[in-house]
Amino acid sequence: MGTTGWSGRLVTLLAVVGVAAAVTLLHIEQSMGLPSAMPLLVVGFVIHSLLPLRFRLPFFLGLGGVGALQLFGPWSAAFLVGSGLALFGACHLPIPYRARLVVVAVLTAALAVLRLGFVQVPAVSVVVPVLASFFMFRLMLYLYDLPNERKPASLQLRLAYFFLFPNLWFPLFPVVDYQRFKMSHYATDADGIHRKGVAWMWLGTAHILIYRGLHLFLIPDASGIHDLEGVVLYVLTAYLQYLRISGMFHLAAGMVCLFGFDLPVTNRWFFFATSYSDLWRRINIYWKDFLQKLVYFPVFMRYRKASMERGVLAATMAVFVGSWALHAWQWFWLQGEVLITDVDLAFWGLVGGSVVVSTLFETRKGKAPEPRSPGWEAVVRTGRTAFVFVPTCFMWSLWNSDSLEEWWFILGQARHVTWETAGRLGVGAFAAVAGGVGLWWLTLRGGMPDLERLLSRGPVLLLATGGLVSLGVAAPLLPDDSPALALALEPDDGPIGYYEGLMKGEDPNEPRSEVPEAAGEVWEREIGRGWDLYEDPDLVEPVDDLRRVQLRRSVRGTLNDMEFRTNEHGMRDDEVSLAPTPGVLRVALLGASPEMGWGVANGEDYPAVLDEMLGPKVEILNFGMAGFGPVQQVLVLDEALAFEPDVVMLVSHCRGDFELTQRLLLKLSADGPPYPQVLDGQVSWDVGRGSGRRAALTRQVAPLTQWAYEQIATRSVERGALPVWVYLRLPNSSRCAAPSDDDVRGWAENAGFRILRLAGLYRGHNQARLSMRGAHPTPEAHQLIATGLAEMFTPVVDELQGKVEP
Repeated sequence: MGTTGWSGRLVTLLAVVGVAAAVTLLHIEQSMGLPSAMPLLVVGFVIHSLLPLRFRLPFFLGLGGVGALQLFGPWSAAFLVGSGLALFGACHLPIPYRARLVVVAVLTAALAVLRLGFVQVPAVSVVVPVLASFFMFRLMLYLYDLPNERKPASLQLRLAYFFLFPNLWFPLFPVVDYQRFKMSHYATDADGIHRKGVAWMWLGTAHILIYRGLHLFLIPDASGIHDLEGVVLYVLTAYLQYLRISGMFHLAAGMVCLFGFDLPVTNRWFFFATSYSDLWRRINIYWKDFLQKLVYFPVFMRYRKASMERGVLAATMAVFVGSWALHAWQWFWLQGEVLITDVDLAFWGLVGGSVVVSTLFETRKGKAPEPRSPGWEAVVRTGRTAFVFVPTCFMWSLWNSDSLEEWWFILGQARHVTWETAGRLGVGAFAAVAGGVGLWWLTLRGGMPDLERLLSRGPVLLLATGGLVSLGVAAPLLPDDSPALALALEPDDGPIGYYEGLMKGEDPNEPRSEVPEAAGEVWEREIGRGWDLYEDPDLVEPVDDLRRVQLRRSVRGTLNDMEFRTNEHGMRDDEVSLAPTPGVLRVALLGASPEMGWGVANGEDYPAVLDEMLGPKVEILNFGMAGFGPVQQVLVLDEALAFEPDVVMLVSHCRGDFELTQRLLLKLSADGPPYPQVLDGQVSWDVGRGSGRRAALTRQVAPLTQWAYEQIATRSVERGALPVWVYLRLPNSSRCAAPSDDDVRGWAENAGFRILRLAGLYRGHNQARLSMRGAHPTPEAHQLIATGLAEMFTPVVDELQGKVEP
């Protein structure tokens, strides 16, 4: 492992274990399955470090095979490896080079047919995006370098270049250059390379935690932006969200470094670029090098004979046309769709134009200015940084928007501003400028430490990784509404831009609020058919009101491969009489899919468990229905009141009532008239059909939800039932905003509900294991919810028990 002593190697090993534990405890990129890769990483690192050098490359390749088996099973893993070897073998066929290119193109076309779904082979289709992630860019670099390769590499090293096993967990992987990769294998001291890898993994984790903080505290809901402050946050955070990509690249490259490949840095202080050319050199450096090799230099060499300036201009323009096309190529392989939108064309046109202007300015720039004092130079560089950062934020916000029209509509909300808002923004801008001047002054005076070099020191590295591990260990013990706990959970949703869309599986051309939940994780691990309750005629039947469907009566079937039964009244519950039993407190529970028990069997849902816990003197009637928000619950209440309940319990989740009401309005507006009569006077449907439609409808969500609360509470009281509002945060739900739970609680209080706010339900538990797809609770989580609700509801039961006639 190099010249470092055993104490140094032990420090490195402890740091690797620490950062792997932090990734697991903090659920870093859990949707990609990254925490499940950490045991393989640690064990593989230990064995790899102890092996003689000649065995390390074969072991690295074997580790990739184990990872593929772990993720996909034997048949899919065999197809992944076999197809990869076929593509690699085509590059080395004993035929002319151009003929080999034709063979590679034919194989690529065959894979494209699979990716488009023209041929459905589940065990094969599931790994085509993974295979594409391995080869879609690295194959270009390999074929480009192959004819001019002066020093041939070993077969093992060539295969390692394509089968980089961390790539299994990262759909977006740095575009590693072949020549640089070939020369990087143990090019320097082994322990130094390993520590660099750990340092990068730490930085990647830190970047992703900062990105989560943006989701928790700053990123606004685009459809709810109505003033200048919202516009500023939307524009600013759009660019800041690149921290997730930077974090993933640091993690991916760091994992590769742990196996002896001395890779260069992937991103470097890109928020502090002082020109667009400088930004291009700092952000996604591998991508820049990739385009320079394949596009920039070939075009430049062709046109430079006319003039140097013309060569630079033509090459720079070609780079950004190529970048747009290659991003569309990447989208196709990872999403199975062709991506050509006005937003992408506008974004790449603006970015390319900015870099072209910056490049021409630099080529025409005269002699260097006279040296300035550190203070004045810090002011100048801060100004230049702002001149790059602010327009880049605007361009990135465009890229994160659904359409040019929507982007322009959002920016137009900046006209709504108050003196108080202007003052806050002014103070924020002044603080940002002052902070920038201070950072640049420290940098120029040599006072800013090199983080990578600092983290390579043993004590610092152990202290840094220990801090992340401590956060991961402490987070489950914190209250449910603790920001630190939310920071330790992967965001369950958020704005969808290009990069988010690549990993979430959403169509960027569909309005985000109208797109149903993603059908699976990034590698489409759920090969079997997914159930959609609303499209299963065996479980639901249509109704002629805004509910659209209801559960069928006396159903015996399955949902998500779990037992699903309804009683004679169409409730997912045991059989129950319409008339109440004397001496038994009857509770009508209204809710959405968690209350209905999505993903669990009958009797495992928390209403059924709660019914059992409270004993024979209390009867819980479960009127929960997937996708029903408070507006639909107004109609469900009419049926529930026929059972003469003593309590009407309405369950609300973090953002659930807001989002379900928003989804209902968008759906009804998209369907067009006639609109439900029950909403006459409550909703204005005349909001146009353009980019402002969603925002205009979303502004009506809060008053409509409040109206629904008032209807439920008032009608319940009129029928002699106590209205109770239960706030339940689902496990692994990290972001509560738009509106906050405090706003919703205020609506419920004003409507006349008795408030029960459940907290601390999941303390001490791994929340990731309590949550299924779509944030639905597991059976264990249902037990915890029932226990907590029983504890809080028992005083209400005692209060009402005496009023129930024996």
